[in-house]
Amino acid sequence: MRETRWMSSWLPWSFACLVGACGAPASTTTETGPEDATEGTTSAGASSGGGSTGVDATGADTTTDGAPAVPCEQCFPLEQLPGDLRAQAEALLLVALDREALYTIAADLKPMSSGFAELSYPADEPAPPELDELRTILAAFTCTPELTADVQVFHATFDGVAYADGLVFHRPRVVETVETFAEVFAPLGVSAEQPPLTIVDAVDADPTTLRFRGYGHLFGYPEYAVDFFAEAAEHEAMTGDFVERDFIHIPTFESAEGRFVYAVPEGHQENAEDLALRARAATVLDRYTDLRAQSIGDGKPGVLHLVRTWFDDGTGRCSPRHAR
Repeated sequence: MRETRWMSSWLPWSFACLVGACGAPASTTTETGPEDATEGTTSAGASSGGGSTGVDATGADTTTDGAPAVPCEQCFPLEQLPGDLRAQAEALLLVALDREALYTIAADLKPMSSGFAELSYPADEPAPPELDELRTILAAFTCTPELTADVQVFHATFDGVAYADGLVFHRPRVVETVETFAEVFAPLGVSAEQPPLTIVDAVDADPTTLRFRGYGHLFGYPEYAVDFFAEAAEHEAMTGDFVERDFIHIPTFESAEGRFVYAVPEGHQENAEDLALRARAATVLDRYTDLRAQSIGDGKPGVLHLVRTWFDDGTGRCSPRHAR
């Protein structure tokens, strides 16, 4: 009998090794791939305001400062999905916003995020229809070409089980990350111009600690934390000795700990980068919390109203940049 599982937060034990190495507290499990996981971020991003419409080279609407924009009905156009998938899509979008994907969707803190839609199925059987359904749903998780989503199927299987994961991408940050850390991504045979999923697949397939570094940078962890984790993994591989570590947790709406978390050296005191990340994330989370209270609940307009209100420049044109 086929067993297919939609999961919101379930992860097999071996997935936790990248966050805290095997044996770390369960609360440190967040964005993951088989044999890896971490959480953190750097950031930078310009604010955008409203303004009169322009047209870029592709014919897309832009604001006066050049931010790409679309009519708000084209921002997360979940109404275009079949009726049975629309409700699932809205539920998944709310989960994504309640978790660490908020910092990719409504901010530029994280080049990509996961942890909101996972699927498992027997590796020796054809992929289940739920996989195509998830791809259909995530194809509608877009708002301007800067925000897209896709489904990753991990290269590794475990105990005969294959795993897939939903990913949401802040494409300018993905490009910036691949260019900034070319020493990691170039050896993997990818470039910033390639589709984000192609980049992630190349990272996932690598058998070396470049895989850890690639995932770490794409999830937006501070560079020092990525270096620490990769070096700790190399040390453990050479000596068999586990490198003790602490964790920094950035709160999400769902949980103050365990969703957006990255490993740091044992005894680490939060530095300027950690504090700046925490402050930027808090601003985003505070705004989301206010908007969520207005939009989510019995008799309230729902998650699409929340996102489109947040992203609207005041003229009915939406861009993720307007949230910043």
